[in-house]
Amino acid sequence: MHKNERNSAEWRIKDLVTRLPRKHYKRTWVPRLSGSKGRKTFWIYSKRLCLRHIGDVTVVLSKKGRNVGPKHTKILVTNLADLVPPREVVCAYQRRWPVEQINRELKTDLGLGEHQVSGEEGRIEKSFGIAMMAYLLLIRACHQEIVPGKAWSISQLQHAFRLRVITNQVAHNVKTRLTRTRKAA
Repeated sequence: MHKNERNSAEWRIKDLVTRLPRKHYKRTWVPRLSGSKGRKTFWIYSKRLCLRHIGDVTVVLSKKGRNVGPKHTKILVTNLADLVPPREVVCAYQRRWPVEQINRELKTDLGLGEHQVSGEEGRIEKSFGIAMMAYLLLIRACHQEIVPGKAWSISQLQHAFRLRVITNQVAHNVKTRLTRTRKAA
């Protein structure tokens, strides 16, 4: 595929998002994730497209309010059969989002994928294992920072962990100097 062909396909989807009149969006709801009561309302629009680099797909435009602008519209693309209703695509996306957040945190905050390892399977596995161990260590060391029902992130836990380590080190240094000063006097 040529560069301008790819840009043309991307442009058409972007054009669809920015120029589609809001009357074409239909109101739907999806159940909230486990632990929460009720349901979430979304405004959705779906269209079957043939993208050259992917093939036949269903594009679902989803937003949380009817009057929400194009910048806050999610573009969901699936190659599942036509029989899957757009509501199910939004529901699957909502369930998958926490997994995507964990992947992003592993990559950005714990450096997953940044390690310089050869293509050897064992080394890649160990690199992944180190990132997961760091993730679990932070959760274990900072479990008191995780309040049920309140959002948290690895970045927040890292900050709390660093702060605790620095505070402990300063307290240790002050205690050591006071001990030395008392012995010298």
